[in-house]
Amino acid sequence: MSGEATPVAVGGISTGAALAVGDKHACACLPTIRSSAGAATSAISSVAASEATAVPVAVSGISGATSVSAGSDHACALVSGGAVWCWGQNEFGGLGNGSLTDSSIPGQVKSTSGTGFLSGVFQVSSGGMHSCALVLNDAGHPAGGGKVYCWATTTPGSSETATRPTARFPRRSRELAVRERSTT
Repeated sequence: MSGEATPVAVGGISTGAALAVGDKHACACLPTIRSSAGAATSAISSVAASEATAVPVAVSGISGATSVSAGSDHACALVSGGAVWCWGQNEFGGLGNGSLTDSSIPGQVKSTSGTGFLSGVFQVSSGGMHSCALVLNDAGHPAGGGKVYCWATTTPGSSETATRPTARFPRRSRELAVRERSTT
């Protein structure tokens, strides 16, 4: 078949890793986060805008990463202890840091008030230009009271963008509830 891509080994990654793929970048969760980026999304890694890279480079400023998630042009890492750090494009608030400025340097996601940091995160997921986090309940697990917090916006140009403002800080999602699922 013509037009098929042939898989190749990615340099710099020699063991299994958690992966996340965005529009023009990919991230691997190893002892450090490693990211590759096309020139258009170079803010994802610490690569200069004129340098596209197929070889992953370490993302500085993150230690203890347990998972990574990628949106279209941003990425977030969950670190041990339940904090979330994001980097990349931020036009619609995908970094959750209160600004709309792109950053190749990871920054910790702020709390809902913007004065502290989001904590107790069990899982983070990014998509498009937004991210969401599942936060543990007081008992230390997501079921039976965990909460979902999301930040940023929907895809530009969608019908929701005009009516739903950009959330620069995480907001509790009222549409999503985490409940224990009965197995009987």
